Amino acid sequence: MGENPDKRDVRLKVNVTPAERDLLDAKAKASGQTRSDFMREAALGRRATVSPEKILDGIWVLNLVLGHIRAIAELPPSDAPDYALILLELHRIESMILMFAPVGFTGEDG
Repeated sequence: MGENPDKRDVRLKVNVTPAERDLLDAKAKASGQTRSDFMREAALGRRATVSPEKILDGIWVLNLVLGHIRAIAELPPSDAPDYALILLELHRIESMILMFAPVGFTGEDG
């Protein structure tokens, strides 16, 4: 029998800080991959895959966001809208979006 050329039997050692390790683990988990698979895909320039569960989670979050946007749109018209209520709803929307965003994403430029 010949050797399998696709067998991964070569080990590489990579030094990282504890914070970097935690970030790699979080990103790998978010993409539904092991740390090794995530690092291999990233190092080889491949896009990280997203698990079907994460896609369903994202759809669920987007539906919640849509509900909050509808709630804002359906606020009764008046000469003096309740801006505090609108800001509260927008903050809830932002929180839901950030909950689904990639690890390390802040939503701020820079």
